[in-house]
Amino acid sequence: MLLSEYLTEHPVKARRILIATGGRCENCSYEFPPVILEIHIIGNPPDIGAAGSDLQKSLLVLCPACRRSFRSGRVEESLQRELVPTGQGR
Repeated sequence: MLLSEYLTEHPVKARRILIATGGRCENCSYEFPPVILEIHIIGNPPDIGAAGSDLQKSLLVLCPACRRSFRSGRVEESLQRELVPTGQGR
């Protein structure tokens, strides 16, 4: 199953991801209500259930403006991956 499909089929888990950032965009760091934030999938993540896959490394929580910028290709994938938190908090 693709990660985008998984997030659509599991809205509670998707909402938990949004809330885990404390309501902040992981790019600009501004605070937003969770309903405004969006989950951005970086590149082509492995399918759900793929052995050894860490799907959290493929996700960012972004405000609509930052997500538009990322989706437009103005931010290289390598720079997007640098924004992924490395701690256990998420």
